[in-house]
Amino acid sequence: MNEFLTQTIQRIKRLWNVWVGIAGGVFAIAVCGLVFLLVWVLTPEAETENSVLHAVVTRLPAPTRTPVVEVTPTPALDENVIDGIGFGMRVEIFDTGGSGLRFRAEPGIDAEIEFIASDGELFLVEGGPVEEDGFLWWFLVSADVNSRRGWAVSPYLRTVE
Repeated sequence: MNEFLTQTIQRIKRLWNVWVGIAGGVFAIAVCGLVFLLVWVLTPEAETENSVLHAVVTRLPAPTRTPVVEVTPTPALDENVIDGIGFGMRVEIFDTGGSGLRFRAEPGIDAEIEFIASDGELFLVEGGPVEEDGFLWWFLVSADVNSRRGWAVSPYLRTVE
């Protein structure tokens, strides 16, 4: 009986190895099928010949140059506006009796005379006021000739628009 038992165990082992092999093969095929099915389901459909792709075109505006703005400081109109005359204003020479107005290198009646301006000439106020020798002096630059500049007294100046 010992021999019978030994042969039976060997048959069971052989059958077991066969069934395990078959089960392993079926399991492997099932796993591969499941992976194939998942890849097939989750992969987007390929474009067919009849499908049309539509392009969206967005037009961008052409670049433009950024303008450069030069800023020049403008003094505030304050206590430096005296008798209607102040920095940045246009003035004209008047009431000199035909003798003209002396423009000087610096404020003061003893300063060197640069030139004499006639009645009606226009100037731009670029400095002052400075009080010297009993007069109020303004630094003026000619509206026509930039080299005509100097200090002049206010009684012979009036603003123009």
